[in-house]
Amino acid sequence: MFAKQKSINGQVSASMLHNNLAVNFKSAKNSLLFVHKSAAHLLCKADAVKDFPDCEVTADGHIHRDVVCKVPSANQQISYVLILQADWVELTHGNMLVLATQKGIKMYDELGSTLIHWHGFGAGGESIVFTKGIASVGGRTICIGSSSGQIIAFSVSARGEIVKFEEYVAGHKHSITAVAAEGDKLVSADENGDIVIHRHVDGTSFKLEHTVPGRGIPCNTLAVWKNLIVAENSYYVQIFIRYSNGELRLYSLSNGILLGVIDAHALSINAVHIAKDSGRCVSVSEDSYVRVWEFQSGSSLEVSHLFAESITDHQLVGARFLDAAGTSFAVTAYDSSEIFVFNQP
Repeated sequence: MFAKQKSINGQVSASMLHNNLAVNFKSAKNSLLFVHKSAAHLLCKADAVKDFPDCEVTADGHIHRDVVCKVPSANQQISYVLILQADWVELTHGNMLVLATQKGIKMYDELGSTLIHWHGFGAGGESIVFTKGIASVGGRTICIGSSSGQIIAFSVSARGEIVKFEEYVAGHKHSITAVAAEGDKLVSADENGDIVIHRHVDGTSFKLEHTVPGRGIPCNTLAVWKNLIVAENSYYVQIFIRYSNGELRLYSLSNGILLGVIDAHALSINAVHIAKDSGRCVSVSEDSYVRVWEFQSGSSLEVSHLFAESITDHQLVGARFLDAAGTSFAVTAYDSSEIFVFNQP
């Protein structure tokens, strides 16, 4: 189904983080990134050399550069801050690079060249010690999960040059671990496995619609896919949830009802991603396996297992499709600088 291609080699290794791979495939630069400690390590196609004239083009045709997270400390010295997640968000004006860290949130232009906004913790009496989970809603709002159980929402101007804090979105009692969005719906998960579904009302505020109680097992990655299943003239949207026991659990976004459970992996799953145009889902785990599933519309949800391959002696930490159709994908592994690429022949 998929064939392994020549790998892309980074200059540093990937940290042991969930969802540790991001792909900006809608950009002309076709960039990838993963986190290494305090740096988001970007790999751009060589045609980006005009944007980075000081960067060297490697033998595999990529430019490597690091977006390093540094903040001033109390004694005015510069300190390096660990990044817990880095991802691009799609906005009306274009894409923006967001870094969720232990000290605050940084937002850049899509190339990571210009810092647009810095939100440090402690403002307004915040009791936050880390952020995790990045998503955009409605093209003008960025949402980031926090250790306090609140989602921090920011509004972005039409041209993307101004970012403002909007509100803290409540709903969780535990630290948030993952955030995803589809249309006007915002889905978040936490360390207890609780899932909370909000609706973005009139592009100005969030209304809590459903809460799915967890089972005391962290849910560290999730993805949302709009699967059009015609049932009583209703459209159902599925949420694909990763749990620490190797299960993928499928819920309805419309009412939070559990639709099915897949025993997907032998060990903890670290990342899932959905190809929006095809309903294909890639999942990776600490068991060294990458698997591809396909969800099909019909009178009921159908699940097919399309592909599996072990990347021997590697704990896999990131996976993303490289196109909306799901014909190719990339995978990262802990303590490895290699990005493994698979294509459909």
